[in-house]
Amino acid sequence: MNVRTSSADDGLPDQARRSAQVSYFRIAVARDRGGQALLRVDTFGLTANNVTYAVFGEAMSYWDFFPAEQGWGRVPMWGFAEVERSEAERVEPGTRVFGYLPPSSHLVVAPADGGEGGFVDSSPHRAALPSAYHRYLTTGADPFYRADTEEIQMLLRPLFFTSFLIDDQLADEGLVARGPILISSASSKTAIAAASCLRGVRGRAGWLDLATQRRLRRGPGDLRPHGGLRRDRLARAWPRHLRRHRR
Repeated sequence: MNVRTSSADDGLPDQARRSAQVSYFRIAVARDRGGQALLRVDTFGLTANNVTYAVFGEAMSYWDFFPAEQGWGRVPMWGFAEVERSEAERVEPGTRVFGYLPPSSHLVVAPADGGEGGFVDSSPHRAALPSAYHRYLTTGADPFYRADTEEIQMLLRPLFFTSFLIDDQLADEGLVARGPILISSASSKTAIAAASCLRGVRGRAGWLDLATQRRLRRGPGDLRPHGGLRRDRLARAWPRHLRRHRR
């Protein structure tokens, strides 16, 4: 699902109660905290991945990206924003960027390493968090950007980055050359993208759906799994599948 933001006065909730259920929401007015640039959040994607951010907010520090009052948190989203005001070098007002955003009307950032391709948010509270979430890409210099595919980019691009890292790690450790790769989540976007990398670049994509046959029919064309297995039958069935794949 894709969401287009509105002003705080329109009543769009941007904070969730920090609990296991994450079922309560409230509105907070955006405040300029003296940062170097103010981004106006335009649109963002909302998927099961964002639910994961909320559920693991404490354990994996997702709540720390966009701080809120004690007991509340802003669930991170991936989407597009425009620079509304800027005091940072090489970050011009009107620039459209893609990156990690709160479900709020605005975000104050402290741009560093600004340039044609974008900038990094160097806000102190984000210093200890994973750097992959700090970069904001300008759409004008992004070779992958197309205005008519913004919705697809918001939903798939963040997870494709994870898929690329999975493919890269498998190759670095020499696992790709040893045989087919078992991907245990055929319905997830990360799994499908990882299979795409393995098949398109490595030429190896022996993978199975460990759930139901219904999901096999939903896979995209040439990236459908080679078969389906119940998880409790994996230990017995996988060796036979491995022998067939090597023939």
